[in-house]
Amino acid sequence: MNIALDRGALDMSRVALAGNVTGDVAKMAQMTIDKQGKEITDLEKLVATKMLAHHQGAVAMSDVALANGAAGAVRAQIEKTKADQLMEVAMVEAMLRGAPMMTMAPAPPATTTSTSTPPPATPAKAATKPAAPAKPAPAPAKPKLAEPAPNPHAGHDVNNM
Repeated sequence: MNIALDRGALDMSRVALAGNVTGDVAKMAQMTIDKQGKEITDLEKLVATKMLAHHQGAVAMSDVALANGAAGAVRAQIEKTKADQLMEVAMVEAMLRGAPMMTMAPAPPATTTSTSTPPPATPAKAATKPAAPAKPAPAPAKPKLAEPAPNPHAGHDVNNM
């Protein structure tokens, strides 16, 4: 089964019926619409079911990583991934129920509890003599351009399977 090919057959059959074809051509066009429409629906449901399992697996892996003591930036990324995947699970479940496609809002930034200690306080300097003129600070480094957020659907092209 190939969704793009099946959709093409549907389109051609609809064009044929719109052109007032008769007899066997009309029967064949209608049979194609009925058969290909069902195949597309079945394949889309299969893909959605597989994607649901995929996203549920990502949530389960996130839970394992969180339970095994991930900390700092890694923990924050895992929490973000889990939140994103839970949104994907909800979206696919809704699609399987026949609800219209939802758009995903970006997940809020993950909050973590920091276990690091604050930097030690700097002791006050004694005022014995005037400070020497400070050297000019080096020019600030150019800010790095933000990497684009990874696409959670990269490689998920149901039209090209």
